[in-house]
Amino acid sequence: LMYPQKPLCQTKILDLTGFNSLGSGINSMVAVMSYSGYDIEDAQIHSSSAIDRGFMRCMVMKRYTSTIKRTEMGPSPESASLSSLDSDGIVFSGSRVKVGDALMGKLQQHSGQSASQPTRFLGPKPAIVDSVVVSSSEPGTALVKVMTRDFRAPEVGDKFSSRHGQKGVCGLMVHQNNLPFNETGMVPDIIMNPHGFPSRMTVGKLIELIAGKKALFEGQFADSTSFCKNTTKEVCQSLVQHGFNYSGKDIFYSGTTGEMLPGYVFYGPIFYQKLKHLVLEKLHARSQGPNSILTRQPVKGRNRNGGQRLGEMERDCFIGYGAAMLLQERFLISSDATKINVCRTCKYMCSGSTCTFCKSSRTSSITMPYACKLLMHELQGMGIKPSIDIDTDLSSIL
Repeated sequence: LMYPQKPLCQTKILDLTGFNSLGSGINSMVAVMSYSGYDIEDAQIHSSSAIDRGFMRCMVMKRYTSTIKRTEMGPSPESASLSSLDSDGIVFSGSRVKVGDALMGKLQQHSGQSASQPTRFLGPKPAIVDSVVVSSSEPGTALVKVMTRDFRAPEVGDKFSSRHGQKGVCGLMVHQNNLPFNETGMVPDIIMNPHGFPSRMTVGKLIELIAGKKALFEGQFADSTSFCKNTTKEVCQSLVQHGFNYSGKDIFYSGTTGEMLPGYVFYGPIFYQKLKHLVLEKLHARSQGPNSILTRQPVKGRNRNGGQRLGEMERDCFIGYGAAMLLQERFLISSDATKINVCRTCKYMCSGSTCTFCKSSRTSSITMPYACKLLMHELQGMGIKPSIDIDTDLSSIL
């Protein structure tokens, strides 16, 4: 985090472990209410004005490590992707690297010939090389570590959580002019849907809110250690002494109409943390890409530039809607369509225009999934004869 804070509600365990000094989150002003419908299923509404002021901004650090052997052959100067490298074949500290730029120039030996296989930067957006460390463990070898840094502001889809396991993604960012405000003019940083409380029964989060509210007015950290003399009743009475509601609720006004909201809103500070699950790291799409050697279907996985899987349950939905052409396009044309020759006489697959088994020239070319062809080859290896009949009129059977 760029601007971390100490939690207002602390415990003796946090002091003993030194967790309070880590700066893992921010004391966020949270309003427990429903707003706009973009907060269903644990999603949260964030104030874009608070984000502009530095709320939950962070720096993402990534490390690339490689063990190399020093050679006299350096990187090829005419290669545009290797232009970011220094004279020693390693990127220099402070340089800006884009997606696909080389961080370390490496040559791989293949049967007497050398091919360039550099370690490339794989981040979702350009970054800055923060540091470069070169160390050696054996003579002639070097361990190179390159650290990159990338600034990230919160955006829709990023994941946040309180210390009670109440995690959720940002569903909408709203300017503070349109957010509800209380009598003192304060606008919440986060709006949380109240439906996240009843089934989870995270009572500790409710207590943290009112204890943090009390700590704000007393100017000291709240002691939330279990089984100590810090009862909820004392905290609520302290809120009354400072002129607030006993239950921690405030009167709020609509940010769009200015009218007073019909119900009281549970409002106060809660220590929120930003999780590593950023939407920019998970965003993925592809049109064409690598296929599996065995099945000739698209590989899976974002790191391998894989395709989006259309599983059995998705297939059932398309069948229910009667989308036959879409099914054919997804499962055949865009997947592993292959053309094979079929003998009309013995109904075997054949490699050319003449059948290998019966020497007949009555063959036809059909399109089928390669996975089906692979299955037939495996059945043949087990001594089972699969036959393909393309002459029978199916309308008479149906």
